[in-house]
Amino acid sequence: MSNSFVTQSHDVVDTDKSIIKIALVILVNVLLALSTSYFLSAGSWLAGMVFFVIFLACFTLQNLFIKSLEKLFLAAALISGALALPFYSDFSGYFVLALGVLIVLIFKSSFDSRKELEQAMRIRFLKVARLSMGLSFPAIIIFLGLLSFMRGSGFTEDSVRSFLKPTTPLIQRYVGSFSPDIKVQDLLNDVTVSNLESQAK
Repeated sequence: MSNSFVTQSHDVVDTDKSIIKIALVILVNVLLALSTSYFLSAGSWLAGMVFFVIFLACFTLQNLFIKSLEKLFLAAALISGALALPFYSDFSGYFVLALGVLIVLIFKSSFDSRKELEQAMRIRFLKVARLSMGLSFPAIIIFLGLLSFMRGSGFTEDSVRSFLKPTTPLIQRYVGSFSPDIKVQDLLNDVTVSNLESQAK
């Protein structure tokens, strides 16, 4: 009986057959991400952080309920786009690089959470939450901080590299090939190969 209960519970969490529910979950997270970025970019730190905390909680739930990696990648791209939207006026090559890295890191956190759910005999919410937030939290903070920094008058190629350099060891824990000078295409290719190798193990 206990085994059947675990199986049923796993099936409930592992199901993403309802397109409407999936779309609603992703939409809520996109709106929360947009609200977070909008208020933080406008200098409303309290409102921005409140929305950010709510977003992180909903992002964890998203990783619990969405099974398909394709849908998780779509969600990561839409969430990243929402976070970047308030800063679109500062569009540049570094903007594209930062956005590309953010998409990869948010997807990686979802991938790790999904992998944990598929391998675990019991659903451990706290571990899924840690996997969901452990990478996405610093990635989003660094992303928003970098874009805010780029808005300042001190934005130069050297200053962006100086900003990214202290964060490189953290990012390299998850994306070993990352460096402030790496091209987005090369980074995405490396992460794709790494994820395929992880799935094969």
